[in-house]
Amino acid sequence: MLAGGAPMSRSIARRWGGGLATLLLGALLLGCGGDDDDDVTPDSSVAVVDSGATVDGSGPGKLTIRADNVTGATGKVVLAFVTPQPAGAALGALCQQITTSPQSVSGVAKTPSMTNPCDLGAEVSFPAGSYKVSGGIYTPGQQTPERCASATVTIAGDTSVTLPAFGTCP
Repeated sequence: MLAGGAPMSRSIARRWGGGLATLLLGALLLGCGGDDDDDVTPDSSVAVVDSGATVDGSGPGKLTIRADNVTGATGKVVLAFVTPQPAGAALGALCQQITTSPQSVSGVAKTPSMTNPCDLGAEVSFPAGSYKVSGGIYTPGQQTPERCASATVTIAGDTSVTLPAFGTCP
């Protein structure tokens, strides 16, 4: 149970790893407000698949996460979490409010907060290795994303990854 007696969504806990996801999503319930004036029509022909990445250098590096042309999500939040492959807790996160449609988002992954998914800390320098970036479009107050996208990325220096189009959640 979350604060206020609201039940925790098991699907999100499985998706992004246990306690951190529970705390982050509980805080989202208290977060941003707003209405969605756009019609959300997920493109069912878009598969959620791994995306390519660009790498500059070798060794540890920062990760820039992008999502291009997000539509039908005005007033919602894009949350993305970076986890080590094959599994593990979130090591970095991105949170951006969608204010127009279409809108592209971009930002360097930052240290996730233990209390609020959009209250992020310093930029993260990830050790070289393979990571999964899992993104979702959330209506404030909801624990389950409406649409999802994921990508894998190998970090070997400063790296960027562009999430594929948001589609049906697994």
